[in-house]
Amino acid sequence: MIDVDVWKGVVFILFGVLVLLAIALMGIAGFSGQRMHFPRPDIKTIKELVKRSIEKQIDLVDVADCPSPERTCAICLEELQGNEHVRQLPCQHCYHEECLVTWGASGYFGVSNTARLACPLCRKDHTIDVEV
Repeated sequence: MIDVDVWKGVVFILFGVLVLLAIALMGIAGFSGQRMHFPRPDIKTIKELVKRSIEKQIDLVDVADCPSPERTCAICLEELQGNEHVRQLPCQHCYHEECLVTWGASGYFGVSNTARLACPLCRKDHTIDVEV
């Protein structure tokens, strides 16, 4: 008859082999416990998506019609010219459209399909939905 200690050793070794086999199978099947990574689109694609969304959701106005007393784009620090159209955020501050697109692309969250447009002057949050 086989001693109890020998049986314990055999069971322990078999259990270890089964655990290692299970870990190996999980690794092969892709269950390694790592977070799923969603590929981030390139910056050109993000800018195009944000630009389309800004065109639909943020008002286009003439510089003369902008109620804000500031006549300088706080993003690029250039003067807003009287003959150009600018985008007016709900907080009434105005910016060049391309500046706002670049600003919005830097706050793009691909998983939630939103872009955070925090106004550079008053810091009010204007989150826009980005249509993919």
